[in-house]
Amino acid sequence: MALATGAGALVGVGVAMALRAPADVLMAVGGVTVVGAFATFIPALLSISKEMWGVAVLGSSMARAILILAVTLLIDKTRTTVDGHTALWIGAVCGAGVVLVVEAVAAVRILSTMDKAARV
Repeated sequence: MALATGAGALVGVGVAMALRAPADVLMAVGGVTVVGAFATFIPALLSISKEMWGVAVLGSSMARAILILAVTLLIDKTRTTVDGHTALWIGAVCGAGVVLVVEAVAAVRILSTMDKAARV
């Protein structure tokens, strides 16, 4: 997930750069994506049964999305300038989207491997 977070941050910052965002917005987009990654580790920190693991991962994925949106809103509302408002939001959402896609692909691979192992 560290690679997914890095890719998400790079894509988010790249999108914000393409929208000609100022430097503080670029830092905010990258930071928001990294901060959101902390929600990914929630299932690993808790004692969760094997049967509920998928639900916990889904819940942490939703928590990450909400955390990214909340931190982005906080940054947007506390900034003193209005330059880069659109780039901040689009960059943060694109970064979160990349992390979500990578996480979904990884989940499908892991679950299909587990399913094949259970059949044998």
